[in-house]
Amino acid sequence: LPSAGSVLSSFGCACAQRQDQDGDPAAGDTCRWLVDGFPFTPEAPCNLPAGVATKGAEVVCEFTPHDGTSAGPTATSGTMTILNAPPEPPEPTVTPDAGGLSTPLTCGIGTPGTDPDGDGLTYQYSWVVSGYENTGATAATVVPGTLIRDAGGTPATTADSVWCRARSHDGTSLSSPADSPHVVLGNSPPAEGVALVTPATVTELDTVTCEATGAVDPDGDAVSWTYAWAVDGEVVPGATDPTLTGEHFDKGQSVRCVATPTDGTAAGPPVNSKNQVTIGNALPAVSAAVVSPDEAPQLGTFSCAWSGWSDPDPADPPTVTFQWFRLDAGALSPLAGATGSALSASVLAKGDEAVCVVTPVNGSQAGASATSNTVRVVNSLPTIASVAVTPPGGGVCATYTCVPAGLQDLDAADTPLVS
Repeated sequence: LPSAGSVLSSFGCACAQRQDQDGDPAAGDTCRWLVDGFPFTPEAPCNLPAGVATKGAEVVCEFTPHDGTSAGPTATSGTMTILNAPPEPPEPTVTPDAGGLSTPLTCGIGTPGTDPDGDGLTYQYSWVVSGYENTGATAATVVPGTLIRDAGGTPATTADSVWCRARSHDGTSLSSPADSPHVVLGNSPPAEGVALVTPATVTELDTVTCEATGAVDPDGDAVSWTYAWAVDGEVVPGATDPTLTGEHFDKGQSVRCVATPTDGTAAGPPVNSKNQVTIGNALPAVSAAVVSPDEAPQLGTFSCAWSGWSDPDPADPPTVTFQWFRLDAGALSPLAGATGSALSASVLAKGDEAVCVVTPVNGSQAGASATSNTVRVVNSLPTIASVAVTPPGGGVCATYTCVPAGLQDLDAADTPLVS
């Protein structure tokens, strides 16, 4: 018998030491086969056809020589155990059938392999780039950019052909390799990167910027960015610049950007900004404050008016505060409690000068103040409550005296005189 074989093998039985003393030819030699102890007689007695003995079976041949007249003694062969038969390869596929260096490619099995012994099969993979087999790339799915195209370690590049090589495995033996259809690598779009909205503190007076960096292009192409903006989650129509002005947002709204990397041929996945900014309060302003009259005595009243309200936040109502100041050698000294639009001159002294400061406010936040013209407290005329003549009557020789009563001057520093 042969020294080894599988279910795919046919076996012949012969006796190398056969001799005939009469020199007669081998006219009627016979063979009896035992497969796992069970006798089997094939059509050609000394030839056991393939498929009769399966993997693991023990085969023995009993050979009996015959010269046409008489039979000689039977010789029994050694036992031969049927070995594993290797499987047939599968027909692999690659999906998708087009892509670039960053496109994951998956090796699938279009038509499974077969095994002559009926063993269950698994599959082993490798990946080939333009004829060079990456034996270490054994996963069913790979990213072509991680493969090499030659023994020198040159990375795969655009226009390389990539395919999957698959082998069936029955637990003991591998099949011959089979190759999938080829995928020719095309352009790969850039990916990844980070986008940030700056500055972090913003009002309606500001312009925000989308700062996008860090995208990687597998082909080494130059990367640029396109932009979109969202305010309170709604896309801003036509806003495609890297900046966005305050005309598109109001106080209290949130602003976010989306940046998309492109290599000029294909765009990569959009990158949402890592942050969003909430629009803060923009301070209001008034353009002018005016006090009238320019001069008043202590019995008079000064009135402060303002004009030119402006607030970038249109929803904020015009609100102002007043504070009156006395000028002391050019310095402003606040008058306690003088926080209304009117000021009684009686809180000042003759000759004092004062100004009104109007401050626009949003809640607790104050804008730029406007300072009024300077006004002055002028002299207050003295007053007499009554005048009496004494004596109330008399002759032509009498002396009369004019006696004033209730003489008063509101200017404390003045001493009232009568004439």
